[in-house]
Amino acid sequence: MGWFEVPEPKVDQKAVMDDQIAHFLMETAPMVAMDNTDMTKAKRQEWMEYRKKLQEIPMQPNYPNEIFWPSRPE
Repeated sequence: MGWFEVPEPKVDQKAVMDDQIAHFLMETAPMVAMDNTDMTKAKRQEWMEYRKKLQEIPMQPNYPNEIFWPSRPE
């Protein structure tokens, strides 16, 4: 019996990126929670804008092959 090449499994790039976006959204949800009293209104607004940009990633022209990731607030 000879050797044969086993094809690499196909990766669903869109599913991987969708999962990554979902992870970032879940991870940052506490930052915009109204009961987060440790955060200023301005800082909460920065986080809300960041989350909005994350949600808009799938609308980017070359998604999921090219992604512009927004800068995370500090």
